[in-house]
Amino acid sequence: MEIQKRCLWCGKQYIAHKMTTKYCSHQCNSAAYKDAKRNERLIEMERNDNLKPIIEVKKFSDKPYLSPSEVGILLGLSRASVYRYMASGDLNALQLKGKTRIRRSDVEKMFENSSEYSKRGHTVSAAITNYTLDEISEKYNIDRRTIQRKCEEFGIKKVFVGPKIYYDKELVDEKYAELLQPIDTSLYYTADEMSEKFGISYTAVIAFVNRHGFPKIKRHKNVYYSKYAVDEYVENKEKVDPDYYTYDEISAKYGFNKINISYYVNQYKVETLKKGRRNFVSRESFDRAILEHKDGVSQASSAITTIKSQIFKEIDENEIPDGYCDADQIASEYGLRRPTVWRLTRENNIPKISISGINYYETASVMVFFSKYKNTEEVTEWISAGEVESLFGLKGDARRHFASRHNIPSKVVFGKAYYSKEHIENAKNNKFNNSENYYSIPEAMEKYKVKREVVYAAIRYNKVKKYRLGKQVYVLKEDFDNLMNNKKQ
Repeated sequence: MEIQKRCLWCGKQYIAHKMTTKYCSHQCNSAAYKDAKRNERLIEMERNDNLKPIIEVKKFSDKPYLSPSEVGILLGLSRASVYRYMASGDLNALQLKGKTRIRRSDVEKMFENSSEYSKRGHTVSAAITNYTLDEISEKYNIDRRTIQRKCEEFGIKKVFVGPKIYYDKELVDEKYAELLQPIDTSLYYTADEMSEKFGISYTAVIAFVNRHGFPKIKRHKNVYYSKYAVDEYVENKEKVDPDYYTYDEISAKYGFNKINISYYVNQYKVETLKKGRRNFVSRESFDRAILEHKDGVSQASSAITTIKSQIFKEIDENEIPDGYCDADQIASEYGLRRPTVWRLTRENNIPKISISGINYYETASVMVFFSKYKNTEEVTEWISAGEVESLFGLKGDARRHFASRHNIPSKVVFGKAYYSKEHIENAKNNKFNNSENYYSIPEAMEKYKVKREVVYAAIRYNKVKKYRLGKQVYVLKEDFDNLMNNKKQ
């Protein structure tokens, strides 16, 4: 059940589901409860004030000698404060057995001989030798939470003065001194620089540097990795011993796939070399295995010479059968990576033939299946995900949610996402035909100072023309204005 009611606290309309509901939100309910409790306390205080006895000062207004209690009543002080003034010598008194008396004239002399009034300051002497959080943040360019965490790690104790927190200036300068030292960027990589140089994703860069433990320096929110250590590792990794094959070289020379190569290596105990995650195969040992055991059958010595000339004949990679295409052609045509092409053709059973270990796919079937990977909308300019983030201030999930919410045309080319710049600009500026005559939901809320639920209820239960752009809803200004004006009347 949905009931339109008016909040007893803020006066706004809302949709209730029970007759007993009085407030539109938990916030209003809490505010009303606190107000009621405050009023109860005020009434109780007024009642107690009325019950207090009225002290008649006139009874001792003419007495020349007063007791400490009477002086306290006269000056509006407690009896303990009067005794403290007597002990400090600010107020003269006569101490008798069981009685203490003060001359009225001495009380009046306190006002005549009083020093000049000075306003009490709130300056903190500790601030001279200590830093506040804001001062540390401004000097070293780090946020408050990081300051507190680092000070706790360094054992720098907090100094509380009223509501403020201070840290010892000398210790802070000693521990944070390295943050002010300049970094020679020519000796270090950032994660983004490595991602751009080596052509891998940011996540892969982080996994790579963590796995190999390269020396690094943390400075504010940036991390710098030793360029010498990274380049040395990459250089050693890319070095290939001339006496060894890579798997790709064997595939190019003999037309074998990885399963064929592994068969010969394991079956005939071919010498191998492992470098990191890469495996290398001895040239001499593998060539001998091929000559002596072609197709898994031992060859006679007289046949080895003939076989050798056939094996080492280069394969013409350009010989593609008519009506077929290879993975490279599909990847180039539809902007996909070769591993993606292999996976899709395997999962969807695209007809293929295999020649010398290379798969060729039926062109007609490829065109039917991969046609959906071509963007049919007319897009004048494509921009990458990184450009979207830098131009429009959208990062990560926000970029993907924005593209999904507004149906932004997108495509993936070789594993990288691209978006239509024109469609993003139109969505950002709320551009569509006759858009100047429509309110967005936030605009309607701001103009009439109502909550989102009120706007939704208004357009749901009344005839208000709507326009949907992606997942955004816009309402006709004329209809919505008339509706809101009628409600006010």
